[in-house]
Amino acid sequence: MVHKKEVVDLRGQGTFEEKWVFDEHQLGSGGDVQKNLFWHWPGLLSDDICDLIIKEGKQLALVEGGVNTPIDETAHKREIKEDLRRSRMAFFSLQHWVTGICHYYGHLANQYAWHFDLGVSEPIQFSHYRIGDHYTWHVDLMPNLHTANMWSIVKDDGYDPQWYEKKQRKLSLTVNLSDPTEYYGGDVEFLGMMGGVVNNPDLRKRGTVIAFPSFVKHRVTKITGGERFSLVVWIVGEPFK
Repeated sequence: MVHKKEVVDLRGQGTFEEKWVFDEHQLGSGGDVQKNLFWHWPGLLSDDICDLIIKEGKQLALVEGGVNTPIDETAHKREIKEDLRRSRMAFFSLQHWVTGICHYYGHLANQYAWHFDLGVSEPIQFSHYRIGDHYTWHVDLMPNLHTANMWSIVKDDGYDPQWYEKKQRKLSLTVNLSDPTEYYGGDVEFLGMMGGVVNNPDLRKRGTVIAFPSFVKHRVTKITGGERFSLVVWIVGEPFK
């Protein structure tokens, strides 16, 4: 079932059509948590909006993306491991206008699909994938371990980093900002409960917003041509019980 509703005005930056698309991948019978692997709105954001996000994202100080490596049961360290992850990234301020868009659609998807107890998001990550870049299979659900850059943003925006330390990533979003004809590879894929890889061609459409539980394993396949820009969002809440 598809519902369409016109949405106008993104701080005067353009208009877009909100497409409510229910995309159901069964993981088994049971509660709402198991019902949907991901929820997505194909081509939700307009070309103008995607262009503007890329333009403003390129003005950030991009650094190489890292991975969290356990030291012991309570501590991790951030390392660059290109066999696991290779890309460049930076974070928008929590006060940036793109935060409101991501926050809204994250909560909307959660309302439709999972009904998690959610709060606010972490700073929005702007990602740049070039030829050879990728992010292997991983989950976002982990102790909230942040880069110094992210903590600086949180503090500068007037938020308490210690508040985030008590929360857990519960819902993740990714937004594809690039035209799929301008890059090869770079597919967002999910791993189903039975081990099968889920790859939906709609996820490559420019402006597509994808939401999924942070415990769902996913990856970005290697870029073999061109470049891809995206947003990554983590909405936190009280830890799962």
